[in-house]
Amino acid sequence: MAEELEGDAANLVELAHAETALPTARLEGELRRSAFQLRFFADVVTDGSFVDATIDHASDSPWDRSLIFAVYAAPSESSPSLVVPTSLRVFGARR
Repeated sequence: MAEELEGDAANLVELAHAETALPTARLEGELRRSAFQLRFFADVVTDGSFVDATIDHASDSPWDRSLIFAVYAAPSESSPSLVVPTSLRVFGARR
């Protein structure tokens, strides 16, 4: 998507300038910022570390850090855990 934005930057900036009367320098900066954010988002998703995946192993010890899970599962079971994104939020500001 970032490449598509940058590939049609002149037309997009011209159209946005005609519709909003914002200075072209600002619109070009917004386009560059948007392309950067899209690339950053793609890198984060590709990396996958945002899900913070872990496996807590059950234990016979009541002092183990997986104590809560050990109450609900047999000691030989494991509890996989990861963060699941539930939505994409887009924030904007107006002047």
